[in-house]
Amino acid sequence: MNRNALRAFVVKEFHHILRDRQTLTILLMMPLVQVILFGYALRSDVKDIRMAIVDPAPDHATLELQSRFVATGRYSRRAALGLALGGIPGVLIAAFIVKSMDITTVRWLVVGVVLIAATMMLRSAAKGE
Repeated sequence: MNRNALRAFVVKEFHHILRDRQTLTILLMMPLVQVILFGYALRSDVKDIRMAIVDPAPDHATLELQSRFVATGRYSRRAALGLALGGIPGVLIAAFIVKSMDITTVRWLVVGVVLIAATMMLRSAAKGE
């Protein structure tokens, strides 16, 4: 691709972005939301890891690794059980309900979930958890 073609492509895309208000809003707001979330709500310290350990053929090495991980105090069995059991209804809802929705409804559902998650992270950061 030569320089003139690349320049024409960039100018064309720039005009399309400026013409479409929804894309322009997303382009400008997403970095702002990410700065707020990454700066205040997200933390890099690991506490209460929500995960499940799947070990279909446990042997001495995997049991030792599992016991060392649980002994650190960073693993919550209650959270792991909730995550494992909560995933079953989530998969069923996605399989039978969400796939029959129109794309606009799914888009607004995703926006709602992102807003709820962002609110919960900000509240958690404000509490100092």
